[in-house]
Amino acid sequence: MKKLKLLSFFVLIGFNSCQQMTVEQKIEKQFKAYVNENFDTPSSLKEIVSIKLHNTISMDSIVKKARETINISDVVDSISPLITDYDFIEYLKFIEPRNPNFRFKIEEMKTALKNLKSFDNLTYSVTKLNLKTELKDSIESDTVYTYKIKYRIETKNEMSLEDIYAIVDKQNNIKVCESFEISDVFPAKMKFFNDNINTLERYSNDKFVLEQDLADILEAIREKDY
Repeated sequence: MKKLKLLSFFVLIGFNSCQQMTVEQKIEKQFKAYVNENFDTPSSLKEIVSIKLHNTISMDSIVKKARETINISDVVDSISPLITDYDFIEYLKFIEPRNPNFRFKIEEMKTALKNLKSFDNLTYSVTKLNLKTELKDSIESDTVYTYKIKYRIETKNEMSLEDIYAIVDKQNNIKVCESFEISDVFPAKMKFFNDNINTLERYSNDKFVLEQDLADILEAIREKDY
């Protein structure tokens, strides 16, 4: 009975030790597995010299850009004139029929209004909504830590010191890789944000230009500058 209790005690100690491994120890374990799978001669690894935190990578910069793009879009929406057919008819009252430029201004306004109506407002609105929805989610998990692993390797009877990286996320999932970019760390989210940011920027600019054209025409009418 005493032997059974003693065995259970050592099993518990061993289990707790595994559970309490440091990040560096977990990286070392993962790196050794990487060596066995990817090195032509795994035995060429002679020593792990150091495992140190190298950098922290987050989505902060692109999230900031997304928010700025949405804010610009909101400003465009707030200052842009929303002109309907009824408004068009009302504005015609400001135009003096006897003015020689009357017909030209009428056609100019019709064209501007037509261009504005053909603007793809659905794609514009959906893109903005997609970005806003994504930004509502917590981005705490969208942070990873990169560690630099320095190791000594023997090739052709020569010793050399090499570097490799380990990417560790909030859940302590570890990926060993020779090099990385932020787009490699968050491929799906980076593509989502970039695609939607670029689309919203383009549509916001197009909408601003279209509505500014119409606003300029209306201002000219108000001032009778035609």
